[in-house]
Amino acid sequence: MTATPRIAIVCDFLTTMGGAENVVLAMHEALPDAPIYTAVYNHDKVPAFRKLDVRTSRLQQLPASVRKYHKLLPTMAVKAMRSLDLSEFDIILTSSYLHGHQVTKARPDQVIINYCHTPPRYYWSHYDEYRRDPGYGKLNPVIRALMPLMVPRQRKLDLQAAKNVDVFIANSTETQTRIKQFYGRTSTVVHPPVETARFSPARERGEHYVTIGRQLPYKRHDLAVAAATKLGKKLIVFGNGPAHEALVKLAGPTIEFRTDRFGDASDIEYEKALNNARGFIYPAEEDFGI
Repeated sequence: MTATPRIAIVCDFLTTMGGAENVVLAMHEALPDAPIYTAVYNHDKVPAFRKLDVRTSRLQQLPASVRKYHKLLPTMAVKAMRSLDLSEFDIILTSSYLHGHQVTKARPDQVIINYCHTPPRYYWSHYDEYRRDPGYGKLNPVIRALMPLMVPRQRKLDLQAAKNVDVFIANSTETQTRIKQFYGRTSTVVHPPVETARFSPARERGEHYVTIGRQLPYKRHDLAVAAATKLGKKLIVFGNGPAHEALVKLAGPTIEFRTDRFGDASDIEYEKALNNARGFIYPAEEDFGI
């Protein structure tokens, strides 16, 4: 290892803006000279990374029509991450909830530090929930049939990757518990950064409630939508994802969806809605939940 260690940042994907992506931005802020490696990158969806040194895996070479289904190609993603050439770096800092920690060492003195948002939910803590509702609409029957065939292999690959990690950092005590349960490893809890200064609750509130997040089955936005519909309460739902169409079908006239990350669901619009809301609803069992 060199006197001044060279550091690389590695993350799962950069295809949508969320909590994990904000953590990668915070890592870059702390380590501005470290390039960012990822499996797939869509600069239009994550413009905050546009001016940064982002380096992609061979999955980026797939046609765009195929690349958007990258999460349905787990073995390819693992192989792509393992084939990244990180030989010039001394420390590999990974931010992962799926495949980011699947990198391999080029030499024994390299150190892999994994900031773990959660061991992959699809394989471990939320397998049964994803099996019931994979969140891919018309593809759900196919995915349900494939999961029992594919997940045992993915668990094996995931455990192999976990053994190569030198230091685990958990984003919460919940994730720390999962790391111990599924990997048999100890970890240190370091909470992700939260921009609390963005929020200044108004003295007089409106009549609406707010919920936000990637619209995935485990986030349980359906509970919030169903409850607000039944009670006739106004609910503003920020975000998008595979479960969006199902949520729209479930929603009554008091539910408002905002899905344009750079329009009606921008940071400014979200802050405005939340600061004036009667309450915030978050029904998921979350790893951390920025």
